[in-house]
Amino acid sequence: VTGNLQLHLSAAGLSPTDAVFSWPDLSGHGRAVVQTSPARQPSVRAGAAGVHPALRFDGTQVLSLPDEDDLQPNADALTVLLMFRPDTIKSNMYPLAKGSYFWSRGWSCLLYGFGPIGCRTTDENDARQGTVTSSFNDITHPHVWQWNVRHPNGVSYQDGWTDGSDEGWFDHDQWYTFAPVTSDVALTVGAATTGGGNGLRGDMYEVMVWNVELTPAQRADALAYVQAKYSITCPDLHPAAHAHIKAGTCNGATTGDACDLECDDGFQRVSGSLLRSCSYGAWTGAPLVCARPCPLLRAPENFRGCRERVVDNALASAADVAGMQTSPARPREDAQWAVAA
Repeated sequence: VTGNLQLHLSAAGLSPTDAVFSWPDLSGHGRAVVQTSPARQPSVRAGAAGVHPALRFDGTQVLSLPDEDDLQPNADALTVLLMFRPDTIKSNMYPLAKGSYFWSRGWSCLLYGFGPIGCRTTDENDARQGTVTSSFNDITHPHVWQWNVRHPNGVSYQDGWTDGSDEGWFDHDQWYTFAPVTSDVALTVGAATTGGGNGLRGDMYEVMVWNVELTPAQRADALAYVQAKYSITCPDLHPAAHAHIKAGTCNGATTGDACDLECDDGFQRVSGSLLRSCSYGAWTGAPLVCARPCPLLRAPENFRGCRERVVDNALASAADVAGMQTSPARPREDAQWAVAA
């Protein structure tokens, strides 16, 4: 995806020995990200066999994208794709930020160890409308960071977008609230505040920034590129108890691969998906839940038995409780009938 790609940083070809530490921009803008302070410069983690090189951040290092006309980092919308491996430290990890003072006006993304990333927009430290919860883990606004997946080996890639309108609070208050956003703000990678130790602790492999919201097809292309380059696969699929993968149906664990699931003999589906597909590192659908059905209950003389669910007239199983006709017996967890109270 090359259209409107304003920034493409790859750790391959880093120039850490320059007087100004630089992260070269593959989209054609030359030395795009710089850090003039030696104390704040990241180090380089060289790539071994089968390992991609990366920028190493230890909590205080940061690289800043200058607000230059040819780079045009400010726009009505930004879509960002990150690729990094976080450390296990579970607090104070900001891999990306944009704002007048790094994080006090603009937006930043916070990572808790190996947990999900949350992004917030801020106005002098106050979280604004419809962004994320105070824990920064739950995305609740369509303009902020819509997608998150975990690589089983701890590598993460994240994408999302935020617009420049007052609704998205991209830049606001004494800066520009309405699109186009042209205030002098900085896009930073590796940390979200000046000084202090609340930056990213981990390895950054790649950053891509577009000046538009990507279409679904463009986003799929970008994610496919990342998945192929870093060999991202879905984790092993382990069905729940009394369920299994149909023999010969799983064709892999990369995007587009699928697996058929079914219940063991003598068990019936209670909930979950019979088909699960790998989509950019995560399986679609929900785990298949199976339970053994109760045997046919024959009503004694002058009593009415219970064998059907009210909702769909299906044979009752031990997982059924709500919505049952419960006179004078109901299903138990051991798939037997118990007399109702």
